[in-house]
Amino acid sequence: MKYDVLERYRSYLNEILDNKNTVDRYYFAVVKCLRNIQFDTLSDVSNKHIEEYLIKLKGSGNFSALKNGLKHLEDFDMSFKAPEEDFFKRIAKNKRRGTKRGVKVIILDMIQKKINALKNEKLKIGYRLMQLSGLRVSEVANLKKEDIKIDGQVITVDVKKGKGGKSGKVICDPNQYLSEKLQQYLDGYSEQDNIFYSAETMKKNARKLGIECHDLRRIAAITHRNKLKDSGMSIEEANKDTKEYLRHERFSTTKRYLFNRKLKFKDENVNILKEDCYINELKDDLNYVVEAPESITELIPVRKQEKKIVNKKVEYAYIYDQDGKELFNKSDGKANQVAFTASETAMMKGAVLTHNHPGGSTFSEADIYTLVETGMKEMRATGSNGTFFLRKVDHSISAKLFYDDYTKAINNIYPLTDPIYNKIQRKYANKELTDEEYKKNIEKLNALFMFKRHEWIKNNAKNYGYKYGIEKNRR
Repeated sequence: MKYDVLERYRSYLNEILDNKNTVDRYYFAVVKCLRNIQFDTLSDVSNKHIEEYLIKLKGSGNFSALKNGLKHLEDFDMSFKAPEEDFFKRIAKNKRRGTKRGVKVIILDMIQKKINALKNEKLKIGYRLMQLSGLRVSEVANLKKEDIKIDGQVITVDVKKGKGGKSGKVICDPNQYLSEKLQQYLDGYSEQDNIFYSAETMKKNARKLGIECHDLRRIAAITHRNKLKDSGMSIEEANKDTKEYLRHERFSTTKRYLFNRKLKFKDENVNILKEDCYINELKDDLNYVVEAPESITELIPVRKQEKKIVNKKVEYAYIYDQDGKELFNKSDGKANQVAFTASETAMMKGAVLTHNHPGGSTFSEADIYTLVETGMKEMRATGSNGTFFLRKVDHSISAKLFYDDYTKAINNIYPLTDPIYNKIQRKYANKELTDEEYKKNIEKLNALFMFKRHEWIKNNAKNYGYKYGIEKNRR
């Protein structure tokens, strides 16, 4: 039968060829050629059909793959006769390098959002690794756990069977988000396990998203070079480094990734904020935080009130005792502040305070100060990203330094955010940004600042006896 023959042919290719990517290229080229005909043995295949298909086939790369695939098919089964060499030479003259196509636009922000929205961690992490490292899809598909080493934010990949059977090592640009998620992902595998799907499966699922896997390699090339230039490296040095990053032998190959006139690389949001600012990872990270247990009965009236204030444009604060009884509520009519008197703060010991954050952010310095100084049981802040909470769970640990350490951490964020803010202002003043682009970049900068604060509290709250998390907003 047809498919039995083709499967045996694929096994034959795997035996005689070392590179799996080459096997797939030859095999699938032949499968496409024979797709619309039925046969029990290869002797039934019409030579006329093969020649007509070759004449219509577009692209020298596709032609070359099928030519080699057919020659191997003839070696596999002598009853099949491939076209004569003279025919191949005559037809090859009319094949242009690459198929004719219009300008292709790669929109980084759109691709990033599609990948981040994936629920399948195996696909999401695989695509993110391709986008960071520039690995080909076949190289990612062949990776085992032992091929990946993670040192802090730096991921190093040992490529054992790359294009043309070549090996190599890729030291990725630092990326805290991916290094953490990849380490967690790898913990579920043994050293010899293949950790990702096959190349065909990854390509198929990428197409469903409207993404071409090789676009992720193009993104890696362009973003890597941009980072080098932004760091002050000369164009010549950045070009050379990018060539080595992609493991190309000649820069003429790398140029097709960087300067292809039919390839436009675009960030819809005018990418002043670079990827390592974690803007795209903000919501993704929040989804990993554990929700508060439903068994805390005193929070039932608290959560009911949060539904009412979550979308308010000014801040409202509600304070409840340990039985869930409302003690008092307050609003100053401002978007980012509610001030309390000494008599009001005296009522907060052991209480639960909830309030809304119109900007959707985590706790402010003032929030942490109030939490620690009043000795309240729990503080909550509800907004568009969910309801953040800090609950005292270990009273044997002093919270005295929580506010001071948090303030220091926030001060350490400014050296990162201030230059970005100044750059946005400068570009806006020079009319390089429209009003809408300016607004979007300020929103992204605020999201970066919020993420950094959230990240610090998440990593350090337990050191002061608190449990930190976020609940999804209830409807």
